[in-house]
Amino acid sequence: MATDHVARQVFDLPEPQPLIVTEDRAHGCRCAACGTNTRAAFPAGVTAPVQYGARIAAFVVYLLHYQLLPEKRLAALMADLFGVKLVGATIARIS
Repeated sequence: MATDHVARQVFDLPEPQPLIVTEDRAHGCRCAACGTNTRAAFPAGVTAPVQYGARIAAFVVYLLHYQLLPEKRLAALMADLFGVKLVGATIARIS
């Protein structure tokens, strides 16, 4: 018969997850009858060949402006944690 117990807890961070990359493709077609070229539209908000999502942007802004991390250290941290290579110009544009 058990009369008591002892508990121990270990708090840890989860394993880092790879970035989620979504590729959108806009296919073009040419009408055989009239020769007009058309191209599909990209989803709303997809405006550049490569861009970063809202969660990465929020994290960068938080670290840059609230935690006052210099851009160079912020870029190194993002590369170490998430494998994303941000340059100073990208960090400035996000902020």
